[in-house]
Amino acid sequence: MINEWQITYPVDVDDEEAGTDSRNYDDPVSADMFDPMPLQAANWLARNDQVQDDTVDYRAYADLVAPPMLTSIDAPGAFPALAVLGQYDPVTVVNATREDRTQVTADGIIRSITHEIKARIGGVSWKAWVQPDLRSSEQTPLLLPVNALQATDVREDGATFSWTEPTQAIAPTETQVRMNSGVWLPIAYPSGGGFDWLSGLNPSTLHKFEVRLVRKVDELTTHVSPVREVSFTTLAPTVPTVPPGGDGTVVIIPGDVAGDEECEAEWELRRSDDGIIWTTVASGDKDDFTYDPETDIWQLDNTGYEFEDGYLYRHRAREICGGVPGDWKYQEPDPIGCADPAQLGEAPYDDESLVVFVPKICNTQILEAVTGAPATKGPAFGGIGLDAAGNYALKSAAGAGGIVAYGPAGTDELTGDASQAITINLGEPPADGVPMGVWQSAGLHIEALYESSTEYRVRAKIFIASGGSITTTASDPLDVDTEYEIFVSHDVENTSVSVKVDDVEVATGTAGARVNALPVWIMSLPPGSYATSAAVWSSAVDLPTASPTVDGIVSSANAELTGLEVGDIVIYGRNYRANGASTPGQPGASGTGAIGTVTTITANSGYDTSGTSRGAFSCYWATVTTPGDISFAFGTDRLTYAIALRGTSGIAQTKVFAANGNASPSATLDSAPSNPVVGIVFAGGVADVTTPGLSGDYDYAGSVPWLYVGSRRGVGLTIGTGQTLSATLTSDQVLAGGSGIVLLETS
Repeated sequence: MINEWQITYPVDVDDEEAGTDSRNYDDPVSADMFDPMPLQAANWLARNDQVQDDTVDYRAYADLVAPPMLTSIDAPGAFPALAVLGQYDPVTVVNATREDRTQVTADGIIRSITHEIKARIGGVSWKAWVQPDLRSSEQTPLLLPVNALQATDVREDGATFSWTEPTQAIAPTETQVRMNSGVWLPIAYPSGGGFDWLSGLNPSTLHKFEVRLVRKVDELTTHVSPVREVSFTTLAPTVPTVPPGGDGTVVIIPGDVAGDEECEAEWELRRSDDGIIWTTVASGDKDDFTYDPETDIWQLDNTGYEFEDGYLYRHRAREICGGVPGDWKYQEPDPIGCADPAQLGEAPYDDESLVVFVPKICNTQILEAVTGAPATKGPAFGGIGLDAAGNYALKSAAGAGGIVAYGPAGTDELTGDASQAITINLGEPPADGVPMGVWQSAGLHIEALYESSTEYRVRAKIFIASGGSITTTASDPLDVDTEYEIFVSHDVENTSVSVKVDDVEVATGTAGARVNALPVWIMSLPPGSYATSAAVWSSAVDLPTASPTVDGIVSSANAELTGLEVGDIVIYGRNYRANGASTPGQPGASGTGAIGTVTTITANSGYDTSGTSRGAFSCYWATVTTPGDISFAFGTDRLTYAIALRGTSGIAQTKVFAANGNASPSATLDSAPSNPVVGIVFAGGVADVTTPGLSGDYDYAGSVPWLYVGSRRGVGLTIGTGQTLSATLTSDQVLAGGSGIVLLETS
């Protein structure tokens, strides 16, 4: 048995005067159990850590010795009081000196139990030995490591690697890689003998790349090969670059721009609030560069500039030789500052059960916002950008998709109720037939699936405690180059899984307790995509009800709604100056879109059969079943109206008042609504109804003025939740022609 070995070796095999160094490698667990048993120290002609480590590892628990099974009170999961065990009790022993070693499983009975209690600094040591008699055993084969790992193409921000995969007695199910991180990333097996870490690495920096092979059964790891690693140094930067650990106010300027004594140079600091349009906010020339002869690095210091949160910044520089400017060399866009993401102040991201939120950007570094733990840029990292709302987002590389970023999840166990969310804009669908887990954590995956060259679907994948996984149904097709908020909630007690897209449930499934997954998160995207607001909650939270999106038009002949989506609510009808016995009726619908069952809100409000010119008014609602455009029309001298609501599923409460002549209609909600409210006000008079009489405890949340014909005018508005509202038209706003008010609480 050997559990320690010290090796002395030359510092530089080509320079005898460089002297020697030594390295000691031991197995402290083996030394604690069996006392230190060192191999005689040796002098080597060259350093070889792998041979030294393997020699100790393979002999630290030599099978020529029968080591007793050991438990200690200070060991995780230890149970020092072994009264529940007795002699001749059956026992199964599973032994592996490390996770990548051959595993032996043996059956037998307990022969004896021995306890040892002794004083220890800071406490008491309580150890127990169980000595079994083993009757049979089974050996599981070893999973062999990859061979000939090397970095074949090293760049300033990435590298390509190659290796060979040995013939195995048991088949691996996946390859795992990692770069400067404790988190392993899964890739395909067989891998094709290589992997390309596209970008995201710091230039002029020493990096370590590691590979191992893994076998999983029912999503649970059963075998892990030894790790193989290769170290390499990335090339010097060719564009302005933030030095490792920098805050972005100081950048490295490439030597071919700054270092040519015969040429001039110029630089600019540029700013953008959308990542598309850039504005120059500072500039200068070569005199602003400083040179460090020890590191051979040119730098530009802009710490005097007042950087602001919410913007992207980047430097650009170019050489000017003989009065002729060269091409600009651009820094990758970066934010400067360390503000908390704005989303954390909004529901449900402000919920106390939030355990993961990505990204927080802090001086060019990606952080997980709840714990502040740094993230690692993945092999497909393409930079930092902004989403449609101006929030920082992580982008994938343009040339290839894959893992964009990953990091620790900040929680050791998350097997109960949980929720996930991510806002994505995919530049293209995932590969056909290969689902992509765009957001993975807590045993939950949000997956994107190929549908066509311009469409994809989403679903949830749940890894369950009993082994294996289940997937929900998939959503309807989603468009590329469009931003969507994807939300998944898992209620373990009720075994229900819900998938929502933009607050509309699109898929469901059934799953019980999840596996206790590793506490990590992984974000993956197809090429040319971005993602933000990636979150995990330790409860089955729900998205807040969105305020309805209001859009509408009023005209004499028709009211057309364009760009309708499945699930939109359409409210439509007539505002009509009726003569004699005419009734308002229901406008006809036509176009590429379609609606489902129609619900009548009012079919004949305000009609006067006295024969005098009076206003007539009707109102209906239905749900869009086929996306597209719909035109509602009734006829000449009739005011047809339509309004579309998005972010709601129906109508919970209505209050309608339609009037004729010189009456003053009014409408008040019966109770304070718990959902957003839409108000529709019509007037047949000459006055413009842009300021109807409104009262109550409400906040005005916006309006959509409608077109009018002649003296007929209308306005639509929305208010918030939990508030009251009354609306009244004054007599000068109401003349013959079908005046009315509709208040609708959405659900």
